[in-house]
This record gives sequence, C-alpha cells and structure tokens, in this order.
Amino acid sequence: MFSFLCSLLFGTKTEKLGEKPMVSTRKKTKAATTRLANSTQTKQVAILEEDEEDIGLPKGIIRSEVNFLTLPYFSLSRKDAAHRSKTEYYATERRGDEILKVSWIVTANPRYGYPRPFDRQVHKAIEQIISNLERPIKNPIPLGSLYHIAQVLNLQRSGKLYNEIKEAIQRIVTTSIESKGTFYDKGEEKRIADVFHLYERAVFIGQKLPNGEVADTNYLFLGSWYLDNINARYVKPLDYTYYRSLKDSIASRLYELLGVKFYAGYSFIQYKYSTLCQLLPTTRYQYFAQAKRQIDTAHQELIRTGFLAKVEWDDTLREAHDWYVIYYSGTRAKEEIKQFSKQGVFPPPDDLQLGQSPATTTPQQADKYADDVVLALQNFGISKKQAVKLAKEHPHEYILEKLELVQWFRDTKSPLVAKNPAGF
Repeated sequence: MFSFLCSLLFGTKTEKLGEKPMVSTRKKTKAATTRLANSTQTKQVAILEEDEEDIGLPKGIIRSEVNFLTLPYFSLSRKDAAHRSKTEYYATERRGDEILKVSWIVTANPRYGYPRPFDRQVHKAIEQIISNLERPIKNPIPLGSLYHIAQVLNLQRSGKLYNEIKEAIQRIVTTSIESKGTFYDKGEEKRIADVFHLYERAVFIGQKLPNGEVADTNYLFLGSWYLDNINARYVKPLDYTYYRSLKDSIASRLYELLGVKFYAGYSFIQYKYSTLCQLLPTTRYQYFAQAKRQIDTAHQELIRTGFLAKVEWDDTLREAHDWYVIYYSGTRAKEEIKQFSKQGVFPPPDDLQLGQSPATTTPQQADKYADDVVLALQNFGISKKQAVKLAKEHPHEYILEKLELVQWFRDTKSPLVAKNPAGF
C-alpha cells in the first residue's frame, strides 16, 4: 500500500521510457526550476491539492484562457483531423462606430498534422497543471513526468500513451495561428494582428534546456500572447470534472464557448448556424434536418445535465440555408456563476466580447437596445408591459426580424395583418 501511494504521489521511474519521478511538491519543483535561473530567471512553484486554498481555486476547477475557449483550435473528431489542414473563422463585427472584417486562421504543420481531440484533452490537463502554479506564471512551465499528465487525464499509463502525449504537445507546438483583430490582449486592451503559437517549445526529459543543462523533467514554453493573458487573468473558471463527464465532443465545445457568454451575464445567446460551424469547428450542412441532427445529441446532453434550459432554432429572413440557434442558460450554468462569484475565484471579466450579436453588446448598449425593441413593439400596437416582457424573454435581433416581416406584410397589404398586426 505504501509503495502504491508513493507511486501515486511521486510517479514511477520507468527506465525503458527514460521517465523520472514526477515533480509534484513545492520543494522539488522549486529545486528543478531554480537550476534554470541563470538563463530564464524562472522560479516556478507547483501547488498541491491541499494547498489549493492558497490561491482560492476550488477542487475540480481550472483556469482557461478566454480566447482559446471562444475561438476554434482543436478538431472535434479524429476523422475530421485526418482531413483538416487548417481552420478558418471570418466575421464582420461592429466595434464602436467601425465595422471591421476580422479573421482567425489555425494552420497545421504537414509533418505533424492538425491538432486532434486527444490533443485537446492534453491541453486541458496542462491547463490544470498551470492553474495550480503560483502567479505570475513564467516560462518554462514544469509539467512533471508524462505519467503525471496521464494521471491528470485519468488514463492508464503505458508506453504508447506517453508517446501520444508527447506527439500531442509537439503537434500544438508546430501549429500556427494568424489573428487579424480576433485575439484579445487583456494587458494592452486591444485585439492583435499577429502570427503566433499556443505553445512555443517543449523540452522533454533528457533534452537540453536553453542554459545547456539536461532536463530532469518535462518543460513547456507557452506562447507569449497566451502566457500574458493568463497572468492578466483573462481567464474563465471551468468545471473540469463536468467538462470531462460530457460524452459528446460538440457538447464539451459548446460548454467552453457558451460558458464564457453566460459568465459575462447573458441569460441567452444567439448564433447563426453558419457562425457556429466556424467556431466549433464542424461541417456546415445545407438542409435544416441535417444541421439539427448534427448537434442535437450535444444539445440534449447539455439540457439533460442542466447546463442549458432549452435550445431554439429559427429561420433567418435574409439568408438561405442558415438558421438562428438560440441557447438559454440552465441551472448548472447559473449555479457555476454563483459559486465562482461567492468563492471569489475570479472577478467577472468585463470584456468577454468575442461572440456574435447580441452577446457582444455591453450592459449599457444592451439596455439601449432593449428600449429600442420595446418601442418597436409598441409601434405595432403591443402594450408596453407586454413589450418589455417579450424583450426580456427573446433575443432582440430575433424580435426585430419578425417585426420586419410583419411590416412587409403591411406594405404588401396582406390579409394576414389587415385587422390585427399586433396579434399576428
């Protein structure tokens, strides 16, 4: 029993794979990283589970950087990853008085391939490790042994698994990102135009570090934009236990994406199906039955587990083969926000502005927008009380589109609205 507990806490030496005991205590990690001080000025301290109160991090909660929650990066299936060389997200967004065309392009290295669903799990495990380090986070990040990462992933250790973890990290290191007005730099409070990487470099056990020494554990150098945002606390608390319980990959991706918006204070979020396909990322279908079937399993799982209260689909008036998908926050989403704010884990981000309208509006803009919608409803003969109720319960863009349809019926003298346009 004693040897089992030791292996659980400190890792197991595996001569065949060149692994050394896991670095997991304050003392050991401090010693390992102090040796790098001459070349990196790094002094990293890992926090054990029993020390989590020191940084106010509830058990099972990790800090996830917001851009990589909202913007697409990993593929959601092995089949998709095998055929994907890049992911492209394009949008036209209003920012103040300007209308800008923005983009986010993730490009794989042909030798290593596109980041896979397993790589996404490895990244989440690394986020958990980073979440338990003292601030400020500095490169290089001590990951500990590959056995330690396998433990975080809750997977049985094996030589094959260790190789898969290393390949996943290498794939992320070699994948490039091009941002044109999409990646938000919290410290500078601006969106950047740059080409960069999520991870800049990995140094595995036995390889040489920048100072010439041989690494006695595994180290990771985070991309500077990503690292700066973590230290600027541009992060969202993510329930890692719930995330891992979700069986459908689209469900876990929606949990990341929608969780940011609900955390920013919105009770419902509306996306066009075409936009959603870019953000997940996944194939876009032309026919409604195919589109609904594609993500219905994910929707049902999120409703069944309480993260969503309901999901609605509706036609867009201007575009063929596209629909609005409207998400309403469930009890789990609301409880998460209450739990995080009560425990003071993080201050609510004030600039989670990376989604589509109406999620991109500030509270002040939202209030003005709501007033405009109420007035538009009243102009069609609806009472103010009922108009306010409708504006609270339904997405504003959705209401305005329906009013536009009614106005068109009026203009064409349709008998449908001749007597009672408000009732229609």
